[in-house]
Amino acid sequence: MKSVVKKGILILIIVSAFGTFAFGCKNSVSKSKGVLVEKWDNIYTGTNIKFYNEDFESDYLKSLSNEYELSSKVDGLEKDMDKAEQILEWTNEMFEFNKGSISGKEDAKSIIDTLKDAKKASDKDMSIVFTQALRSVGVQARVGEFKVKDGQFNKKDSSLYISEVWSKDLNKWLAIDVANNACFYKDDIPLSAIELLKSDIDTIGIKKSKNLGKYKKEISKYLYSYSIPIDNNFIGVKKSNSFINYLPEGNMPEIKGLKSYENPSLYVNSSELFEVSPYKDYSNAKSDDKATFILMKKDPSADKDEELQFVVGAFKDSSMVKEYYASVDGMEYYKVNQYFDLKLKIGENKIILSEDGKTPVREIIINYKK
Repeated sequence: MKSVVKKGILILIIVSAFGTFAFGCKNSVSKSKGVLVEKWDNIYTGTNIKFYNEDFESDYLKSLSNEYELSSKVDGLEKDMDKAEQILEWTNEMFEFNKGSISGKEDAKSIIDTLKDAKKASDKDMSIVFTQALRSVGVQARVGEFKVKDGQFNKKDSSLYISEVWSKDLNKWLAIDVANNACFYKDDIPLSAIELLKSDIDTIGIKKSKNLGKYKKEISKYLYSYSIPIDNNFIGVKKSNSFINYLPEGNMPEIKGLKSYENPSLYVNSSELFEVSPYKDYSNAKSDDKATFILMKKDPSADKDEELQFVVGAFKDSSMVKEYYASVDGMEYYKVNQYFDLKLKIGENKIILSEDGKTPVREIIINYKK
């Protein structure tokens, strides 16, 4: 009898182990292939960034407010967070969160027109709608993106878009997960996205209507990195296509996600740039001590069988550097006029930046496994 019981337990253990293995395989892909950052001596340590924000008096925002009677929804409210909660309620009445309901549009009115019949929207779409709606009633807001670790190896989604609201009374940015209708607190004080990322999720208070326990577990997986655009406009020609990407010290940048490559980004370990008031006047103090590489993926159609095509530039004092020197895979330095094409080949790729053609100031090593 005992042997039968032991045999049954052994079978159960084997089945359980197989189930765990199968589950892991189902939700991830092999790490034997991918684009892996092995060295990133390219962390931006300056604060000399000019951010671009949407004009509250634009015809677009006035039209958005009038069409959806948004001003009436915040009548009598003084605090920015109170106004944000009203617009959040309106956004969640208009749309139900569905990760796959992607509009492909980049502004609130176009997103609403595209998705209003289905009444379902992605986290990115809902965050854009909320952000522009809030701006239309005079509150500064922006869209940010949390990323998971090893996003390119995850068969599920690898990022979560949220919004941040600037609170004039608290003098800080406040994070709101629009798609999941959630706000975050610590000691009754609303948190920014960076404060949320830095915190132990178990110590965070979350204002959310349902499934709080499940949500805490879910959002914790996204808290590897966080990025915001330098240009926060959704309409018209952008003055910058680059992003600021916060990484806790020791974390490596991930330039490839599950379905796409990272936006051209400056990676930082400090939260200072994420705390800048949108009302602060910018003055170029030319304080950056050295240039920093920015990588941008070319259209995948330009890739060859054994090469990935990138464009590389160097950033300093809130603009792209016009002349500098680069060395790729041990070659001699050559002068670059603002940008150069980088062919990422299978195996290890080393890129070095110099401002004088002699002294290296930045070094990146990327391993392309195929």
